Amino acid sequence: MMAFEQFAQYADIPLRLMLAIVFLYHGYPKMFTAKGFAGHVQTVKSIGFQPAVFWAFCSAFAEFFGGLGLLLGAFTRVSADLIIINMLVAWYAKKFKWGSPFNITNGGYEYDLVLIAAALTLALMGAGQYSFDALYGLPWA
Repeated sequence: MMAFEQFAQYADIPLRLMLAIVFLYHGYPKMFTAKGFAGHVQTVKSIGFQPAVFWAFCSAFAEFFGGLGLLLGAFTRVSADLIIINMLVAWYAKKFKWGSPFNITNGGYEYDLVLIAAALTLALMGAGQYSFDALYGLPWA
């Protein structure tokens, strides 16, 4: 029988990589395309954040560079915190502003909560030993 405890040191890697892929995928068009950013500004405006352009930039920055940080395992706790804040706003908007249901198939917020939980896990445990944080001995590793 295999002792799975020996693999615990790798537990953060798939979590970091999948979160990174999700946030890079969603953050890139918001950060680097005019159409994506303009659409995001409208979404931020609909939530009630003003000035919407500033807050849309902050959100796009958090998604893209938070995802990049997770991909590299660099500034992992800071990156995860940015993602948590971003997703808390998304959850708030869906639940309280737009009245979305819990179920994602109906435009709900359940996936937002899963992303928050995953990012919170990384914020609490850090990037682990296979990361830029650990390689360079960064205090937030």
